[in-house]
Amino acid sequence: MDTLQLEWLNQNALRSYPIREDCGRIPHDSAGNLLSSELAIPNYLIVDFVFSIPSEVSPNVYVKKLSFVGDFLNLSFGSGDSVIGTVAVDLTSHETNQAYPFLGQGDYEAAVGTVVLGDLSSLSRDFPEGQYTYTADQTVFEATCVRPSARGVTSLSIVDGTSGYIQKRLYGDVKLVSGSNIEFKYDAVRNAVIINAGDGLGFTEECDCGGIADRIIRYINGVSASAVQIAGGECVSVTTSDGVITISDTCSKPCCGCNELAFINDKISEIQTAISKIDNLVQECQAHQAAFDAVVALDTALGGSGNVIN
Repeated sequence: MDTLQLEWLNQNALRSYPIREDCGRIPHDSAGNLLSSELAIPNYLIVDFVFSIPSEVSPNVYVKKLSFVGDFLNLSFGSGDSVIGTVAVDLTSHETNQAYPFLGQGDYEAAVGTVVLGDLSSLSRDFPEGQYTYTADQTVFEATCVRPSARGVTSLSIVDGTSGYIQKRLYGDVKLVSGSNIEFKYDAVRNAVIINAGDGLGFTEECDCGGIADRIIRYINGVSASAVQIAGGECVSVTTSDGVITISDTCSKPCCGCNELAFINDKISEIQTAISKIDNLVQECQAHQAAFDAVVALDTALGGSGNVIN
């Protein structure tokens, strides 16, 4: 007869641990009713469990779902109504007391865990294939198995805001050093570092701008003044001299001023008036001509007596 060495994991195969000892490990149906105790999770299935979680999430972790079909076993761990981690096992390659690491998900995405499964060679004989669902009061893990993680920031990355390039990750004791007119301040109440930016914080020399600092153009139509260029185009030239920008039209130039233009407009008005008078005279002449033609026609009709035209 084989002798079982009562080491730590072998002892756990004979008891409920790491599931709390007062739990029945019995699944329930869709209505929430407990099924037969013959479907309880075998003691030898889970022989150890360690889950390191962030301090702000609930430590009440339990086996939420178990799927056993053929040579595949799937365990899902939950907290509340959410699944927070999953382990998939190929029973054909499983070895007794083999450890399976897994990562948390959802609110537990910063958590990491390890579950150790015992000798599963007799699982297909002792436990019917199927999919089972459990509640926390049936499969919650012992308090010592779910441990708050004391991990802090593991690394710091600097991302270029323009190109999106991520510089090399920084590890260890990383220092944030203030630059020009930047001040760091620690807020003990919020456990936060406050970054203040402003003028005159003593990190750079004051600019002797001769009183023109308030009149410096910083942006033109939303474009930084350091990047603005004024370029000429067709018939337009741009020249600078002594701080003056001159934009000139190189294709055309007026030949007269406003006084000359006013004189021309007056003469045009006079010509338009004379034309109007001539047009009136033409119309009068046309009327007289029409009357004369009518008289001559009448005289001819009367036999040319000359009585009509007297």
